[in-house]
Amino acid sequence: MKIIHTADWHIGKMLGGFSLLNDQEYFLDGLLALMREERPDALIIAGDVYDRPVPSGEAVGVLNRFLSKAILDLKVPVLMTAGNHDSRERLSFGSELLSSAGLHIAGRLSAFPRKVTLMDQLGPVHFYLLPFVDPAAANSLFPDPASKTYQEAFDKAASPIVNVADFSERNVLICHGTFCRVKQDGVSAAEESVGGADLVDLRQYRDFDYIAAGHIHRKQNIASNMRYSGSILKYSPNEHNLSPSVTLVELGQKGVLSIGERKISILHDLKILKGQFDRLMAREEPDSDYVFAVLEDKELILNAAARMREKYPNLMGLSYDRKNEERVGTLTARENREKSLPELFRDFYEHVNSEEISAKLLAAIENITGETAPTEKGGVK
Repeated sequence: MKIIHTADWHIGKMLGGFSLLNDQEYFLDGLLALMREERPDALIIAGDVYDRPVPSGEAVGVLNRFLSKAILDLKVPVLMTAGNHDSRERLSFGSELLSSAGLHIAGRLSAFPRKVTLMDQLGPVHFYLLPFVDPAAANSLFPDPASKTYQEAFDKAASPIVNVADFSERNVLICHGTFCRVKQDGVSAAEESVGGADLVDLRQYRDFDYIAAGHIHRKQNIASNMRYSGSILKYSPNEHNLSPSVTLVELGQKGVLSIGERKISILHDLKILKGQFDRLMAREEPDSDYVFAVLEDKELILNAAARMREKYPNLMGLSYDRKNEERVGTLTARENREKSLPELFRDFYEHVNSEEISAKLLAAIENITGETAPTEKGGVK
């Protein structure tokens, strides 16, 4: 059986004031093309389908269009679980009805986790769909004794699966969380704050033929038969060096497993550019990728962000290299002691807004303070 394993779509994600919906839809069109080529028996989405519990109408539309093409046109069953970013209830809406069409959703945690059995020429493959589990959710179903850790919560939620699974046949577990034996470098701040509180050890679940995990955005193996597929796109500056892909899994006879990956083209890359302002601005053609710029200049550059957007229209953020921050801060403090209040206000306004202050606003500040702001040439405005 051939399976495409994905996770962490985060549909509707905003980054640096930019909507990534067009990028996500572009990727999903590429995923559909890959599905036409590979003709998988199933597609897995292991949590964090949306970026927010209440997704926008546009985000819902992107997912709806993809699922319609994948299920109705390509006839590929989709198995989808809720992650920590998803609303369990909203993702579960219509799940029983949709299951008959080939969309299998596990949104809410259940005392009897969803089981989906698909057939190939070798027989059945049983998929167990386990949404994101935290102690509060586990305690609502299994209150005695109360779970205090993510490990206890996960074990309680997974125990009904282990109790009924026939491990002489092929079984796949779909789950979402932070699991042991996973390198934590490259994990975004959001992942650390949500998933770093407790790790879950999956070694006792090694009898599953494959465990399809979501939550960590860096693709990696947890064990030889357990894997994070990673996110479909780069979703933070910390992820600029990731190489997103989808995982291609092939289950042969019981105990025979093949794991590979396939790249899908993207609309924009996300990268960090470091250097002095003049050097970064020296390029001839505009760079349309998403950019976080780190300036190595020893002095603050006036209107740096606005000026950089002439060459980098999708500039998402700008900062100064830390090694120069102390020097810049010392110079700024010394200079500030010699400045008038309107001049300090002007500098602050232009630094925050990356645009020149209007003469009308500056005049109002001068009127309030009774002071004037010198021009950059040393005159008086």
